[in-house]
Amino acid sequence: MNGKALDDLPMDLEQIRNKNPIIKTFLAGLVVVIIAAVAQFCVYVSPEQGQPVQEIADTAIEPININTATVEELAILPEITPHLAGKIVAYRKRHGRFGRADDLLRINGINEEILRQFEVYITVE
Repeated sequence: MNGKALDDLPMDLEQIRNKNPIIKTFLAGLVVVIIAAVAQFCVYVSPEQGQPVQEIADTAIEPININTATVEELAILPEITPHLAGKIVAYRKRHGRFGRADDLLRINGINEEILRQFEVYITVE
């Protein structure tokens, strides 16, 4: 081992992090990735329905009015890509205001399954 005694080698994580900034950076990045992965799966199951329910923090979001929303606002909805958001705005400009959420089913690319994914986040005013 290049003439080093085992006693000279760092024996705990703190010593390793302090001796090598690359390892320190790697470990910090690893922690961020782990936190992001855990946050991605932070749902719980409703005992009444047995269905995944979003956390309370998500329910505080104001619904997006599909009759006034911009492409950027619509694109934050689940299942809505910027392209699909553009189709929603174009349809609204061409045909006028939406009367109800189900009117979105007239847009190519939105089916009932997709609508159900974001319906709770929208309003029609």
